[in-house]
Amino acid sequence: MYSVHVELLHGAENRFALLDVRAEASHEDAVYSSIAGAIAGESDGLLVILPPTGGESEADVRMRMFNPDGTEAEMCGNGIRCVARYLEERGEGDSFLIETRGGTIGARLVSREPYAIETRHPVPSVERERELRAAGRRWRVVPVSVGNPHAVVFVDDPDRIEVATFGPAIERDPSFPEGANVHFVQVADRSTLRVRHWERGAGATRACGTGIVASAAAAIAAGRVHSPVTVHVPGGTLIVAWNGRTDASLTGPVEHTGARDLVVA
Repeated sequence: MYSVHVELLHGAENRFALLDVRAEASHEDAVYSSIAGAIAGESDGLLVILPPTGGESEADVRMRMFNPDGTEAEMCGNGIRCVARYLEERGEGDSFLIETRGGTIGARLVSREPYAIETRHPVPSVERERELRAAGRRWRVVPVSVGNPHAVVFVDDPDRIEVATFGPAIERDPSFPEGANVHFVQVADRSTLRVRHWERGAGATRACGTGIVASAAAAIAAGRVHSPVTVHVPGGTLIVAWNGRTDASLTGPVEHTGARDLVVA
């Protein structure tokens, strides 16, 4: 048995527990997986803040993200904003470089009232639309990488999609060997999207930061919308800007809701 102190935050209602281990020896991955599992149902994942890897890294900190099922994600767009708010509130600055398995992400404070963070994401890689069959239906899917894999599906109305049925079926399609986060996207107008998410290792979530970037990038690349794009998800509203060639930015809310001391077996 061991105890840990975690901070509780959410980005557009994508909920996280945050564990800062910079002042102590890092734990084995199994420990982080256990903590993530212990808070499943209360949180969409565990964010772990560590020192940067060193060498040529210019990052201020390193972030790892563990899903409720214990698997580790390459990165997490909403989680990055939560880390940035935690660091800013500790007086460590208002602009950060955060190292992740999916690349180094820039984050900066935009406003405190309401509290908003802008993050800079590596150039989205938008592939050609492909057709696949999942859960008894044919789908036209746009694969997108934003440091982690995504499947963007344009639909007439995401509220009419059975996300818990079709999301995992598309996620596990053989064309995505590492699985994929799945996003059902409606083009509301030339600058607005509505999106619902299915995330690897977490299931249906209220928001997926990298998925929001991937959805907007796919829509921009196809000429369906123009940048900047307002994206409405069940957990709130975020803004994506992308010129089609360089890094993309995501601006969205962050709330710090409390803290907990956990005892984990």
